[in-house]
Amino acid sequence: MRLIPTEELKTNSKLSFDIFTGNENIIFKNGDLVNSEMIKTLKQLNISQIYISDEYSFSNDTYFPTSDQSIINNFIHSFQKFILKIKQHHFVENDFNELYILAEKAVRLHLIFKSKLKLRYLPENMFGNSYVGKNVYIPTLCAILGFYRGYSLEQMTKLFVAAFLRDISLDFPIFKKEANKLHLHPIATCQFLTSKNFNDVEVMEAITQHHELINGEGYPHHLKEDKICDFAKIIAIVDKFFEFREHLDNLSSFKNDLSKFYIDSFKIFDKTLLELLFKNSYFFAPDTLFQLSNNDIVVATPCIKENFWIPHFKIVKPVSQQYRFGETIILEETLNINLKKFVYYVD
Repeated sequence: MRLIPTEELKTNSKLSFDIFTGNENIIFKNGDLVNSEMIKTLKQLNISQIYISDEYSFSNDTYFPTSDQSIINNFIHSFQKFILKIKQHHFVENDFNELYILAEKAVRLHLIFKSKLKLRYLPENMFGNSYVGKNVYIPTLCAILGFYRGYSLEQMTKLFVAAFLRDISLDFPIFKKEANKLHLHPIATCQFLTSKNFNDVEVMEAITQHHELINGEGYPHHLKEDKICDFAKIIAIVDKFFEFREHLDNLSSFKNDLSKFYIDSFKIFDKTLLELLFKNSYFFAPDTLFQLSNNDIVVATPCIKENFWIPHFKIVKPVSQQYRFGETIILEETLNINLKKFVYYVD
């Protein structure tokens, strides 16, 4: 399966995943062929990316832990309701119990499919005009990293809840009017939760500290090293991982060794957690297509080495004749070849 931006979709592409929105409606089904009316509808609903399959799709891998779209659809709808309550300031004390139950169900679902427990980037607006997106992706990634940290189900659930609630105060009027006070939003979030009689100490601590950095340059209290709780360290590193991948649209400065590309920015994070992140992540999702600097077209494959800094690719269009069709290359070993740009089809 391959994620394709709606803007790049070609007619007659075959959908490989149901397309549904935050209100539980399935609008197009797995196996449907893309046509001009479908593309128009997707754009109207603000659905930015969809999964397709073709002869260059070698993996059934998706972000989702199960291919049962009805289960995924139900989770999206449930989280959508929570996010709307928060944004509309209708969140009440009794909602917290329901949130913990829903978070635990989401974590359990991922634990059932442990073979798919990888941290990976998923673009915003997969589900159209909904608030799901990063509000749910990042808590899920945090829980997955917590699993590799050795957390119990209860700890993963608490971590999910902390990541889910961490930024709810950003919608408060004061932060929309006075951007210079944004560094106070972790405190504002905890004050809001306290006003709703929320009293989970571990979750509140993680929310307060999720922008702290081990070198003391974070906020709001400039904590260092072991003064920062583990939950907060995980949220911070997942936020940065997602931010990096989200903004990697231009590959012109991308070199064949990702570790050199990003090493300076990751110095401010916990080394043990970094090792777990590197070992259990896909920086580029399997089946993503690229053009190399020698004009060959390649598709990303799961890494042989357990380190997402070292992408592996299969040649699917050997334009330069430097490699054979189907040959696997490891980017860090191709000293004179780099990624040139993302491509979405092999013409």
